[in-house]
Amino acid sequence: MLYGSEYSAISKVDGRRLDALDQWCLRRLLGITWYQFVSNAEVWRTSGQPLLTSTIQAQRLCLGALRDWMTVLLLNILLLQ
Repeated sequence: MLYGSEYSAISKVDGRRLDALDQWCLRRLLGITWYQFVSNAEVWRTSGQPLLTSTIQAQRLCLGALRDWMTVLLLNILLLQ
């Protein structure tokens, strides 16, 4: 689900949809049915998983920092030649 997500912008609506899908998947994995009335916060606390959108955001920040570091490194190499 996360493959390639660090390269595209995610709108607020799409982010909510991704989190809703993630919530649905977690409920299925944990065996929680719709009539048990378990809150979303309780599902995330039980699963120990962060929000999917926060994971994507962290990956994008990490990738951006790596890209900036590589750009500086390449510029230094080119300038020293």
